[in-house]
Amino acid sequence: MPANSSRKTVRGLINGHTFVVTVIEIGDGLFDYSLRVDGHAVSIPKARMITSKGDGFQLGVTAAERHIEGLPRKP
Repeated sequence: MPANSSRKTVRGLINGHTFVVTVIEIGDGLFDYSLRVDGHAVSIPKARMITSKGDGFQLGVTAAERHIEGLPRKP
């Protein structure tokens, strides 16, 4: 990660599963994101060019919803 990059996270809970979306500025106004659900990294398809932090968060939360949809509900 370049020295001048920024990292922001959002945490949430869906159906008893916790998720963390991390958005990182990778330079030149471009962003990348990652997703963890219940502490485990989730492989997600990457968008080619994310040009805003908000878009990165929206894509990450949508990926979390889709992933958790396939998991059994936690009490």
